[in-house]
Amino acid sequence: MAAFRSSELLLAGLRRLFRGSGVADAAPSLAARGWRDERGSVVPLIAISSLALIGCMGFAIDGARLMLMNSTLQSAVDAAGLSTVAKLETTAVDETVRKFADANFSSGYVGANIVSIEHNLSSDGNTLELTAKAEAPTVFMKLFGTDKITTSVSTLIKRKVSGLELAMVLDVTGSMNDNGKLAGLKSAANDLLNILYGDSSTAERIHVGIVPFSKMVNVGKTNHTSWMTSTSGWSGCVEARTEGRDLTDDPPSVAKFTPSTSSCSPAITPLTTSKAKLSSAINSLSAGGNTVINFGAVWGWRLLSPRWRGLWGGEMNNNNLPLDYDYTKTGMYKALILMTDGKNEISASGTAYGKLDCTSYNWWGDCNGTYKTDERLNMTGTLNQINGELDSRLSKVCTSMKNAGVLVYTIAFGNPAYSSKSLLRDCATQPSYFFDSVTTSDLKVAFAQIGDSLANLHIAR
Repeated sequence: MAAFRSSELLLAGLRRLFRGSGVADAAPSLAARGWRDERGSVVPLIAISSLALIGCMGFAIDGARLMLMNSTLQSAVDAAGLSTVAKLETTAVDETVRKFADANFSSGYVGANIVSIEHNLSSDGNTLELTAKAEAPTVFMKLFGTDKITTSVSTLIKRKVSGLELAMVLDVTGSMNDNGKLAGLKSAANDLLNILYGDSSTAERIHVGIVPFSKMVNVGKTNHTSWMTSTSGWSGCVEARTEGRDLTDDPPSVAKFTPSTSSCSPAITPLTTSKAKLSSAINSLSAGGNTVINFGAVWGWRLLSPRWRGLWGGEMNNNNLPLDYDYTKTGMYKALILMTDGKNEISASGTAYGKLDCTSYNWWGDCNGTYKTDERLNMTGTLNQINGELDSRLSKVCTSMKNAGVLVYTIAFGNPAYSSKSLLRDCATQPSYFFDSVTTSDLKVAFAQIGDSLANLHIAR
């Protein structure tokens, strides 16, 4: 029965192919005579075989087009789903889905067009299911009564609601006042907040803190007096601890901090879910002073270390932050962004650069006669040698953070020394987490890419 039906299709195709030439009308009688003729005429067999060959070629060509349509449509729908989930807070689903689907499946590709896209968004906004259909006119199969080919695909996108503790460690040294760099930093950092928060004032389980640094770090005076050896005349700035504890996340119960009465960078903003509070802190940044990168990095680590749980006060204490490092138990990622436009560099007091026998050093960048007894660096030498020691300490802090489970992103902004770029590249968790941002536009791209990385999207099906 199937063979008889195939013969009918072949003969019908032959009629269409040769309609008007007389061959189509002759084909049935030729075939009939051939099948009855005991001498076995081969003419009708050749005609039918030719038609079968043309049919096979047509099926192959249109079949290949169908496969291309399907794979391209699937990729387009996947891309549309990911892009839509990433922008759910800021745009309509229908508009975004269609925009990204059309961008990745060009109208007329292999003659095809998307004829429908349907979506189903879960009530919590974290799961998006898309189904799309495309069709195209056939090339050869129309000879056999099939005028078009169609394909349908679907995808399921889940927004993974992982928690995030993020410390943004930002260089606010004097050089950030040059060439609009500080303004560029503020814009880029706010862009990252927009990626993480969208139009919402808060985001579920996203906690971000800001650590401005220069020659020292300002931990803020509120609720932190118990951390200090003394609070007389204290402005909120702290110096490095001795005996190598400037490299660790040891809490004040292990070793307290020495206060500084000098002015320093704006105060740390502890982890918060408030986008407005973070944006206000970013927009209020001011720049000045020398550069001690490892001091900023270690305080960023302390903002994320569970050894500091209960010490930062306010919202962090209310949320029992920082959580433990084990993501499998907490569902909380810990990440740190370290951005600097320079290299480790302290200044001298009254002696030409490079010639000072620096027997002492305090953390705000002056070389004087008290450092040897404090033993913060436990070394003597030129400023170049001391700056090299600070580089070594940054490497140790980065290694300790990464070993603990912190994802480290680093950004070299402007055109810092090559040695600093190499140091920051090695500090990052992996090479793709390092960004060499020469211009403010590059810096905005770097923060945007980091924000996308932290958004944690994945295709579930």
